[in-house]
Amino acid sequence: MDRQDADAAIPAAGSLASTVRMLLRVGLALSFLLGLGWTYQHWTYQRAMTAASRSQLVAATNAGTAAIDTITRHAMAEVDAIARELDAGTLDRTSALVRLRSGMDANPDFFGMSLTYRPFGWAPHQRLYSAYFPRKNGHVTSVRLDETYDYTRPEFEWYGRAMAKGPLWTQPYFDEAAATTMITYSRPFIGPGGDPKAPLGVVTLDISMDGIKKIIEALDLGQSGFGALVAADGTYLYHPETDFVQGHKTLQGMAEELNDPDRLRLAEAAQRGEAGILNHRSQTTGLASWIIFAPVPSTGWSLENTFIKDDVRIRPEVMKRQQLHILLAGLVFLLCAASLLLGVCSGGSRPLWALSIVSALLFLGAIGTILSISLRFDRAHKTGGIPIADRATLNKVTGAYTRACELRHTEPPVYVPTGLYLESATFLTANDLMVSGYVWQKYQLGTQDHLFRGFTLADATSLEITENYREKADGFEFVRWHFRATVRQHLDSARYPIETGQIELRILHKQLNHNTVLVPDLKAYRFANPTSLPGLAKDLKLPGWQLKASAFEFRKLKFDTNFGVDRSFAKEDLPSLFYGVTIRRNIVDACLSNLLPLGVVTFLLFILVMIASRDARLVGFTQAGVGRVLNICAAMLFVIAFRHVDIRSRIASGEIFYLEYIYFLEYFAILWVSVNSVLYATTDRFLLIHYRDNFIAKTLFWPVLLGALFVITLAVFY
Repeated sequence: MDRQDADAAIPAAGSLASTVRMLLRVGLALSFLLGLGWTYQHWTYQRAMTAASRSQLVAATNAGTAAIDTITRHAMAEVDAIARELDAGTLDRTSALVRLRSGMDANPDFFGMSLTYRPFGWAPHQRLYSAYFPRKNGHVTSVRLDETYDYTRPEFEWYGRAMAKGPLWTQPYFDEAAATTMITYSRPFIGPGGDPKAPLGVVTLDISMDGIKKIIEALDLGQSGFGALVAADGTYLYHPETDFVQGHKTLQGMAEELNDPDRLRLAEAAQRGEAGILNHRSQTTGLASWIIFAPVPSTGWSLENTFIKDDVRIRPEVMKRQQLHILLAGLVFLLCAASLLLGVCSGGSRPLWALSIVSALLFLGAIGTILSISLRFDRAHKTGGIPIADRATLNKVTGAYTRACELRHTEPPVYVPTGLYLESATFLTANDLMVSGYVWQKYQLGTQDHLFRGFTLADATSLEITENYREKADGFEFVRWHFRATVRQHLDSARYPIETGQIELRILHKQLNHNTVLVPDLKAYRFANPTSLPGLAKDLKLPGWQLKASAFEFRKLKFDTNFGVDRSFAKEDLPSLFYGVTIRRNIVDACLSNLLPLGVVTFLLFILVMIASRDARLVGFTQAGVGRVLNICAAMLFVIAFRHVDIRSRIASGEIFYLEYIYFLEYFAILWVSVNSVLYATTDRFLLIHYRDNFIAKTLFWPVLLGALFVITLAVFY
């Protein structure tokens, strides 16, 4: 090139640098604006879905309190009206009895009404009198309570407390005659000219808690949510865990027992009649939740609905893609900013080498971020089933199924508590899991004597069961078996080795001619929190995998067969008990056994590119002639190919999995280095290869490979 051509090339190079600099600035601005927009979209989506869920929960809670208030207000109005008329003398005691019966006939929500007098208040010669009009089998009947028991005894608070303290709602109690839990509103009356300090008797009205229970359980609180009703003093009036009500437990007492300060806040809010939302983390399950509470105006009760935050209807695939968009914009922004700050437009070797290193590190960090986002949102335990980690959720599910059977007029369900304990687990093949451990069941004596004792595991290709314990105690027959089984699992290996999977055991009752539902025996576990791994031996290891969580869950499975038993197909629509363990591939093991050798081979290929030279003395010193380079590349190709075939045989996948793309990149890198060496050594026709002694191939090696891997990772996990 003569001086005139050189002088002409300088303005051209300056013009190209200006164009590149302008394009980098445009890319910087566009990526910043797109990243800002996608970040705002992600924030607003998350905020909108959370706000919508909270608003829906508040509306459901208010609807529940309104429905309960309608029942209680109506009951109180009816009793108050009768008591006032008795006080005013406009209603005599004979007419009052007629009024009570007519009130029961007109109000199907009322379970029973009574008119009760103090000792000798009805007649001087008769100590007690209490006329009660209960509803039985849809018809109002009449009974005399005073002929059944002495209602003046202290345990009957509907009479004693009302006579002493005035109008009140009692604590729920179980009525054995009616076989239901009831709550009673009592209002004293004094009669014409009576002494307010010495009431003549009480008018009462009973409401079955089944009605209130149906209102609460009908609220849409997500798959795992549940509702509770407490009195102003914090005493539980309703809770899916029936022991809370039967044991007259309080919010204050449970707060102390569970070391849960949130329950104290709820108790204080109930006393003040407040409404609100409380962020809560269960002390038993470890799950984050909202507790939405609101008062029942007529009674001062508080309805407290618990909603598990994992049930918020945020689509994980939308969240993941939004975050990947933000990552992509951030990567482009950083690449453009690095190019401008390093001054690559000047064309110097140092800025270009610096950009090569920075871009390689940025691509590597972006790949790691994609994998992290994928692990966060691609959770295998989202199976569509209902996880059972506490008795409240269990009682909610079983109650809903019992009501469904009643509506379908099918055989009532029989619930059998079932527990499982795994002592060993190992994968025989990619999808065949061998497990061993114990299964136990509890059968209620008397009502469940007709049931066959036993279980089976679905999808088991082999199953050995040995009974090793049987005992009858506390009204139950307890049976325990030891089992060993090989169970077919369905793990998706498309993203190997970045995998989160779910191993599942579907536990079935061995007898199919009854509407038998196996339910988890939660009382048998010290902790039912999924992260505490209930049902797994502490020393249990699954080679190549990490155990992340375990839990029982119910899933609705419909069959198009009755399995040869002469009965309705509707009976097959019952919840099935699954025991699942969330597992995650041990990335460290996978990297050491797969990615580390690939990384070493890639680094050796880079060294071959770096030592390539046309200087005979240097070639003689390094012995890196084109023939030697081709021999080394061929040896690497055979090593990589054999490893590829081996891992393909071990991973059962009908499609290309993630790690295979890295092998394809290795094939490309080997081919690239081989072709580059041949062209560099044998011809001068390719300026891009000979520019600055193979400078372009050297600086582009890592950015090209890691950039390609970034694109592949983004496509696979998007």
